[in-house]
Amino acid sequence: MEKKIDIFPAAGALGGSIVKHLSSLIPASSLILVARRPDTLAEYSRQGAVAHRKAIDAALHSGVKHIFYSSLAFAGNLSKSSDALVMRAHLDTEAYLQELGRTRAPDFTFTILREGLYHESFPIYTSFFRPQEVIDVITDENTRRQSGGGDHGEIQIKIPHDGSAPGVAWANRDDLGEASAKIVKLYMQNPLGFPFTNSTLLLSGPKVLTLNEVVAVLEKLIRERTGRDISVKIKQVSVEEYANQPHVPPLLTYHGVDLSREWATAWQAIRNGECAVVSPVLKEILGREPEEFETTLRKDLTRKYGS
Repeated sequence: MEKKIDIFPAAGALGGSIVKHLSSLIPASSLILVARRPDTLAEYSRQGAVAHRKAIDAALHSGVKHIFYSSLAFAGNLSKSSDALVMRAHLDTEAYLQELGRTRAPDFTFTILREGLYHESFPIYTSFFRPQEVIDVITDENTRRQSGGGDHGEIQIKIPHDGSAPGVAWANRDDLGEASAKIVKLYMQNPLGFPFTNSTLLLSGPKVLTLNEVVAVLEKLIRERTGRDISVKIKQVSVEEYANQPHVPPLLTYHGVDLSREWATAWQAIRNGECAVVSPVLKEILGREPEEFETTLRKDLTRKYGS
């Protein structure tokens, strides 16, 4: 019988990247893909974990012998606790997989992949600020006025964090997808000799950048694209002031519930160093240096505006 494995979750940007790379590495008939949109914050945290359990139980019932679970790289160096509410359901699911690994051995095994906070997700941690917003506005102004640069301006990013160390070991999303796919392929090639059975791996990026350093990259790219002397800085505010910014609640509302304040726990986790752990695993699995933060953002801008 062909061995079946489960990829969970298999939807979204990262899940899609994993499946894309897997499609060129192993037969599609070997995969069972589980996709859902978990609610992982505040009172939804427990519901998210319960939904994860149901998906896992369904996979086991279908005959899956090994689950690869895509978790998140909060909770420090493979810690079992986190201040980030977004991580709570993941930790509960990890604990459930570990329990199953103990009670159902050797018929069931698992691998947990704590995927690094990816470059492309930075707007979540910069109050949803994106350099494209400024570039588009200035480009439009230049078109109307037929004038060059020279204008000065300061953009304040209001978040409940001062931007200082410790920071985040950011990782490129497609690098994470490729590495995850290669780990799955390792298992398919030799399940009995697979080195990551019933293990948790941290796939974090090659360098820690503080939020101030992230914002400095954004400022640099805006200046290069526009020729304007634009300043982009973080202004630390209270959780209440952050959550009351008009643009924030619509982007952090799930099933009609505004979770802006709950999301703010992510900055406390960053402040505690939960995301500042550099692991060599991503580089080792890829067989090359992972892509750096600025490189990813430059590529994104080139795709939108050209070279």
